[in-house]
Amino acid sequence: MADIRIARAHGLPVSRAKAAAQAAADDLGRDYALTSRWQGNTLHFERAGVRGWIEVSPSQIALEIHLGFLLKVFKSSIEKSVGSRLDELLAIQK
Repeated sequence: MADIRIARAHGLPVSRAKAAAQAAADDLGRDYALTSRWQGNTLHFERAGVRGWIEVSPSQIALEIHLGFLLKVFKSSIEKSVGSRLDELLAIQK
């Protein structure tokens, strides 16, 4: 079961929604030293103690993050930060 789940509706073309997802993953990568890779419309990311994905559909971006034991303490701040940044990136893509 995921520690963090975030879903946002969007009205963007999939390519622009994927650009927002990539920007979010780039931010996560810088902040938490994550690596990421695309598999179809799903961007998988990971590092020691963290793994997850961002799935882009024609109407929604869904994000799921699994936190290791040591990072669970920061769940609330990570969730707030990631959700806010995703909202910003979707607004920019409009």
